[in-house]
Amino acid sequence: MKTLGARGELIVAQELMQRDWNVAFPFGDNCHYDLIAEKSHHFCRIQIKCTEKISLTVQNHGPHYAFSLSHGNVTKEAYTKEHIDFFICCVIDGNRFWIVPVESVTTKTLKIFRDGKKYHEYEGAWDLLR
Repeated sequence: MKTLGARGELIVAQELMQRDWNVAFPFGDNCHYDLIAEKSHHFCRIQIKCTEKISLTVQNHGPHYAFSLSHGNVTKEAYTKEHIDFFICCVIDGNRFWIVPVESVTTKTLKIFRDGKKYHEYEGAWDLLR
């Protein structure tokens, strides 16, 4: 849903600006990234993924947040370092953010389990953007 994505982009932009980053949005829908963040002449291409709720169960793995990390309308393709530098996964209304370098992702769907350890080192890891 475009509205959910737009909300996520604005929430992440606000978080970045509060951390003294300059934020620019590309015109149109032609880029692989949702925004560019700049601080002290350092630029990051960021793709934002968001969700509104936790998924309750998946084959006994428990509650988790799920983020689709692919692009394309017909054939879903993975993002690469040529496309973006980071994913920022955001829980709308939850004030939770995971800042994940694109090279750390090996799947097209990122599942962050509430009681799991995988990807938890990226929660609130805004310093990775430097």
